[in-house]
Amino acid sequence: MKDRDGSALGTAGRPDSMANDLTIYEQKGRQPSQVSTAELITICIILALASGGLSKLFVSTTGAAMDRVDGDVSFGVTALYIPAYLYTLWIMYRMPFAFFKAIKRIGPLWIPILFSAVSLLWSLSPATTGRRFALLLMCAFFSAALVTRLGRSGLVRVIGFTAIGIVVVQLLSAIVVPSLGMPHDKFYPAIPGLFLQKNGAGRTLVIGLIAGLALLQTRPKALSYTVLGASMLGVAASTSGTAIGSAALCLIIYYILVSLRGAGLFWLSTIAGLIVALLFVGSFGLTFLSDDSTYAVLGKDATLTGRTSIWAGVWRAINAGHHWWTGYGYEAFFASPQGVGSINWNMYDYVPPHAHNGLLQTWLNTGIIGVILTIGSLLYLFVRAADNFAKLNDRLSTFDIVFMAFFLLVNVTEQTTMLYNNFIWVMFVAVAALPGIDGRAAQRIGAPGRGARASVTNARDGASDDIFQHTRER
Repeated sequence: MKDRDGSALGTAGRPDSMANDLTIYEQKGRQPSQVSTAELITICIILALASGGLSKLFVSTTGAAMDRVDGDVSFGVTALYIPAYLYTLWIMYRMPFAFFKAIKRIGPLWIPILFSAVSLLWSLSPATTGRRFALLLMCAFFSAALVTRLGRSGLVRVIGFTAIGIVVVQLLSAIVVPSLGMPHDKFYPAIPGLFLQKNGAGRTLVIGLIAGLALLQTRPKALSYTVLGASMLGVAASTSGTAIGSAALCLIIYYILVSLRGAGLFWLSTIAGLIVALLFVGSFGLTFLSDDSTYAVLGKDATLTGRTSIWAGVWRAINAGHHWWTGYGYEAFFASPQGVGSINWNMYDYVPPHAHNGLLQTWLNTGIIGVILTIGSLLYLFVRAADNFAKLNDRLSTFDIVFMAFFLLVNVTEQTTMLYNNFIWVMFVAVAALPGIDGRAAQRIGAPGRGARASVTNARDGASDDIFQHTRER
């Protein structure tokens, strides 16, 4: 943009000289200044494919040659992620320096990711571990590519656009082709749309809800309300109890954060720590309860649709021999007859595809060592998100904290932690790759007011956040 006197302006209407001091490294290499409409549509389609929102167009639910993409019953061939891989390679070619910066910002999360590769040394199925680790690595690169091209503001907006598109397809499919968009079994009248399972639809659209909350008080104002309305409608249409409950908790967490704006890093870090502690104690702690009446009090099936039986079997496997320490190898236990066949599941010949709990699955994959590394990374990212919010003091930065809280909630009954070709995990790594701001920059530029802080957010992102028009706060 240009000012009236012809000087360049930053995304918050402030002189670019202020932003240039912070983004010298971002000016190296070829970096497009804006995302074209064609590229924007392409990214949204890629995300819709990755989320499973178009799966029924490409994947037969009765096919034999299928590989897990999302959750416990959302399936799709790995080819659904090929567009994401190709886009990643394009970004690596076009913006190598900024891409490398995004890779570095993932930081401590690389430790448990790379430890998954080390588990090849003791994996029950080295071929499975090697192949699925390669996919896990490509997903991390895809997350970095999204952040490199879009930045925080652009990423949140693209998630919002994708959510709107998914809800439109979700409702149209139920109206035009009800046999495709709605189940006609015990789940009727749920509307999962082109997702293969209603919980997958609900979880994905909760992410859209979080994006809509983060976009409040940004321009154009109609975008945030449209994203929020569409996402809420989609979550309700899915009738997923888990998604509806998660959405309610995300709303509560968001408004707690907004009420604490300007409270400072100490209080925000304390709140973030309490959120993590409560989610761990109240959520992962349920995994080890043997009294099923506890779940009945919560209004759920006493076995959480058989999950407590799965958790009991997984816990027996974890405590077998040396596997408590190192696990069975990344994604090897359920892919190996030696692993999954070692447990009497007592579930009428049903063998689960994973542990239905992120903590237990990580324990199966890489043992207590991997669990400690993963939890340490999660805690670090929570504190960093609180630090960013305290310094930036804008609603856009609430996306990081609220999404990570949602991530922990999902992993109580599903597995998305360290999961290849999984949309929620891709978004989590993208949040880890988002840039922050150091104290000196916040002090220098944050003083004039909220608009200046918004310019810092945009300037520090791997790509210029002026890729969309009207991205600044009011």
